[in-house]
Amino acid sequence: MVSTAATSAKVRKKTKQRVSFDDHRRMREQWDALHYFTRGYPVHAIGVETYAPQIGQMGRGAWKTAWSFQLACCFAWTLGITPYSQRPDDLKRFLLGKNKGGKVQVMGKVIAQIDGLGEALEEFSPGKWEHLSDAAGHAYLALDTFLRSKRDG
Repeated sequence: MVSTAATSAKVRKKTKQRVSFDDHRRMREQWDALHYFTRGYPVHAIGVETYAPQIGQMGRGAWKTAWSFQLACCFAWTLGITPYSQRPDDLKRFLLGKNKGGKVQVMGKVIAQIDGLGEALEEFSPGKWEHLSDAAGHAYLALDTFLRSKRDG
């Protein structure tokens, strides 16, 4: 089974709370989602898209992406498995055989590789399809990497 965990980034009603309170809420939401999606299934691999700092961008909000990466890695380690860290270009090379390709090309390949994904995406707004298929692609790549590591020894 290939499953993905994604959380919403909807802004809550403005309150006079520290930003760290919202950060903790998001971390807990992600941690709970990881538990929810792995409950009742044997988990052999977890694929985590890595964070690549953007030079000159001062990180902006990307540090939250970095702690999401760390959170998923820690979750994998609590299950006793190694997380498979992947960069976005790893997914392109895996699916397209090259480092170049558009998001639409990658999404089409992911949908072609995972049975039922196209139908499942129809339950969501088209604006979310790219993100969901990207997450599914990284999960699929992690599974492929895991299976190859078992086969190759």
